[in-house]
Amino acid sequence: MIDLSEMRTIHNVDTRNRAVRFEPGVGWAQLQDELRKHGLKASNPLLPHKRQSALSSCLEKEPMLIPMFEYGEPILTMEMVLPSGDVFRTGSASGPAGMKKTKADLVGQEGPATMHFSRLFQGAQGTLGIVTWINVKAETLPTTQRLFSIPCNTLEEVVSPVCRIQRRMIGKECFALNNHHLASILCENRQDDFTKLKKDLPPWTIILCLAAGPRLPERKMEYQQEALADIVKELGITLQEGLAGRGSQLIALFQGPWTEDPYWKHGLLGDSLDIFFVTTRNKVSQCESSFHKVLEEYGYAVEDVGKYVQPLEYGRVFHVEFSIPVRPDSRQDGELKSLSRKAVAEISKQGGFFSRPQGIWAEEVFKLCPSNTAAQKTMKKILDKNNIMHTEEGLCL
Repeated sequence: MIDLSEMRTIHNVDTRNRAVRFEPGVGWAQLQDELRKHGLKASNPLLPHKRQSALSSCLEKEPMLIPMFEYGEPILTMEMVLPSGDVFRTGSASGPAGMKKTKADLVGQEGPATMHFSRLFQGAQGTLGIVTWINVKAETLPTTQRLFSIPCNTLEEVVSPVCRIQRRMIGKECFALNNHHLASILCENRQDDFTKLKKDLPPWTIILCLAAGPRLPERKMEYQQEALADIVKELGITLQEGLAGRGSQLIALFQGPWTEDPYWKHGLLGDSLDIFFVTTRNKVSQCESSFHKVLEEYGYAVEDVGKYVQPLEYGRVFHVEFSIPVRPDSRQDGELKSLSRKAVAEISKQGGFFSRPQGIWAEEVFKLCPSNTAAQKTMKKILDKNNIMHTEEGLCL
């Protein structure tokens, strides 16, 4: 194991091109704090831990809360030490000059061969080399923001409003949480507040943040609110400003990392087993139903599972994530492994695609995608023929 947590340098904040270059030890709290000094912010995943590596989040393709095309690929350029010891840089950083002498702005994703080499190393989980820095997109801090919520009874009811919102290209952060996850986030005292808050919340809640930057903010907010009003009228849904009596506080919460202990996912039993995949809008509910059947088969309570749905690239597809509360010492339980593999197999049958196989359910994913696994093994042999970066739990065994 190689510990990169001490590599905490933020090399450069490029306000002109709205980009930031930093090392693997930089956590989300450090990154967002530094960007705010320059009037910028990075699009982050759903409440990452404050010390979670922002570089790892981007490399592992964690979904960001802003589902725009331009943030679907946050990495612009990167530097990696290959297993051979060679230093490899991608995009416009790949010229022969060293970093102190290069004249390139480091924001061009395609290199001399017009190929996006960064994609080769995304999702590789450290088995193809060691990334020493990445340059990622940032955006201007909004000058005005308003948070809205839409209560829903089922996951199927969530999909249509989210797709309409994304089709109109309005808002920034847009996602949905079930009452278990939302109560875990909102409760101030888990022992006293969680159960009551979970009971009072609707089964599902869509969260949407409308925002505008420094240029004509009033006009932008006006047309976004008009478009949102049209969607509400057309679908006959309920729109609420704020959530649980909180508006601006929640905007700040969702646009940064989780800073308190315990981590919001771990409050029930101390840890969680996350199973996540992508699928199209018409298959989201089918995948959820298959997952419920597996939970019931293994005796797990469906109502105790946290659920998170994130549209990607203006709702082209959806990231769906199920979080099963578990004890920290139960990761190697045979029953939990069996449940994970069964859930992956059943969700795959309904159209779920596991693009980021991890942990105890990764083996099942590799079995389901033999052609993809073969391609990964080929890439592994090319870049690491001596298995320098080989790990027992890594990819391409």
